[in-house]
Amino acid sequence: MEERKCFICQNFAEFTSSSQHRDNWCISCRICGRYEISLEAATEIRHVAPDQPYLLSWVTRAASERENPLTLVRSNLKELIDSIALPDSPLAVIDNLILYVSKKSKMADTPIELPVMDYPVAYAKSDREFIFLINKAIELGYLEKAGGYYRLGLEGWRRATELRKTRYDSNHAFVAMWFDKKTEKYREAVKAGISNAGYSPIIADEREFTGNIMDFVLARIRESKFVVADFTVAPEERVKFSGTDEPENAKTKKGTRGGVYYEAGFAKGLGLQVIHTCKKENMSINRLHFDVMQENTIFWTDDEIVQTTVRLDNERLYDSSPRNLSEKIYDRIIMILGRGNLKPLYKSTT
Repeated sequence: MEERKCFICQNFAEFTSSSQHRDNWCISCRICGRYEISLEAATEIRHVAPDQPYLLSWVTRAASERENPLTLVRSNLKELIDSIALPDSPLAVIDNLILYVSKKSKMADTPIELPVMDYPVAYAKSDREFIFLINKAIELGYLEKAGGYYRLGLEGWRRATELRKTRYDSNHAFVAMWFDKKTEKYREAVKAGISNAGYSPIIADEREFTGNIMDFVLARIRESKFVVADFTVAPEERVKFSGTDEPENAKTKKGTRGGVYYEAGFAKGLGLQVIHTCKKENMSINRLHFDVMQENTIFWTDDEIVQTTVRLDNERLYDSSPRNLSEKIYDRIIMILGRGNLKPLYKSTT
């Protein structure tokens, strides 16, 4: 073991050689947490987000807190950064802080330390911003200071309870997609990826409900930890209304999936992670709306939805690249959200 500067935050950290990959380092950093990194990634890392070095600190620390340290390789650096749901306001950062304190508090009256080096746990950009937001949380009644330690106040416990009731402790994942016989293989592939990551996939046409379908859909999205949205375009059809041959009385069916855009946008507005997928074909890619073209989309082919096997981590030591859509979905979930608490519900096909 030796002490050198962390490749991400440039603070001193402990380095050990990886036991599984000869050219990798295992790093334990007080700021970024525990992570593994390849030599190629280490040389590339400074060029990925030169103006926002804290982004990788956020994602590696979050994975470390979940006891699921990341392995950084050259090919996934940009994907990791693109996967981050940036806090949309200081209040969102304070929410992260409240959840962290509530998780670390073993007893309600026992205060915990909040060292300035812990700023990534709240998705703060620096130790200075972290201190500022701690003071604001105290002003809001969320935190109480006890000497050099902190504990949740009554309002903090109330807020933590509200947050945990929604997306933060959910094991559900909503799937927004086109319902058709042509998408049955896609459906099974996505369900296998989500289930193997420890979450329960929710697809609207597989659930019983009463009342308005959109009330049901929006309620299920609110209960989910994340959303998988498929933006594949369906071949358009012109359908005439009965009793008339006038073209102006015809309507276009299928095509771009407006419902998927609506549901993905609703989830984004709630602050949920949305994993974008799309079939790798010109008809679908060329019709992606400008607003979603910038997203880190998982593109898939028909060959990648034939099999839904998700290999175990120890089966991918020497071939870690995903072999099918199920593994692509699984990898993205584990990378940005960590493993859920459920056992796989759907059998893989080989």
